[in-house]
Amino acid sequence: QFEKILLLCINHYNCGRIIDLPKDKLDIKPHAKDLWNSCLEAHRDTLIEVDKEMLRLTLLPRGVGKFNRNGLVINKLRYRANGFTNDYLKGEEVVVAYNPNNVSRVWLYRNNKYFEFELIDSFFENLDLSSVEEIINKNNSEYELEELESEIRLNKDIDRIINKY
Repeated sequence: QFEKILLLCINHYNCGRIIDLPKDKLDIKPHAKDLWNSCLEAHRDTLIEVDKEMLRLTLLPRGVGKFNRNGLVINKLRYRANGFTNDYLKGEEVVVAYNPNNVSRVWLYRNNKYFEFELIDSFFENLDLSSVEEIINKNNSEYELEELESEIRLNKDIDRIINKY
């Protein structure tokens, strides 16, 4: 819903909103898209070409990931890639781009480059982030009572051992 609203706002901003045009552009409609199209023809050589994949990665949300012995961890998920063994051992925090619609891959952003990492926990493959969080939270709550019972048994057993001697 948010994306739809955002797209409608962008469309209005570019196609419906009236803008003040420069005096040399009074012969075109007073909309941002018309000014863009007019200037595009005259200045096409000043545009910078951008790789579509690089643009897509640049627009992805960012998060803080952390290297540890289990891989690169972000959003409670573990990822791996070849060539990062020293990073796994250092345990540093890094900037990671991720796709909330598919958790199968993330991209480490370092030195203006993206490095792709693949998901280690394959049972989350191709799921969206909200589904993964739901599964993790459900599994945790399902076993919390079991963990509490185990802790109580442990404390009773320790007390029994201490009181016996």
